[in-house]
Amino acid sequence: MITRGYYEQSYPPSVFAGGGGGLIDPHIDSLAPTTGVAGAEVTLVVTGVRFDAGAVVEVDQVAVPTVVDSPTQVTATFTPASAGAKTVTVRNANDQESNSAPFTVTAAVGRRSRAKASTPVEATDEATDEAKDTEG
Repeated sequence: MITRGYYEQSYPPSVFAGGGGGLIDPHIDSLAPTTGVAGAEVTLVVTGVRFDAGAVVEVDQVAVPTVVDSPTQVTATFTPASAGAKTVTVRNANDQESNSAPFTVTAAVGRRSRAKASTPVEATDEATDEAKDTEG
């Protein structure tokens, strides 16, 4: 049986000289969610492999608060400031960096009023006369 090795994937592993062989980087398999809204907090669950204690999620190379749930999952919380395509990576404490995964931030949309538009009603002489009768 032939299995696909890590070297055949798009992101090559790191090899540290003098480290007793090659160390393989963490790898992101998926993000959930994959989109967020500018100005709104996002709780991002990153699933993959080889996430060490002390691993940190980076969004466009900026570290964000991260909890390492397990060697295969980390959770990060951040508030994207602007819309656009972002790059998410995971960096282990020993500086090994994962492949990148795309995250899309959309622009915040203003809230729409829920008030119903009223249709103008023209007063009639009859309605005005009725109002005067009840007043007087």
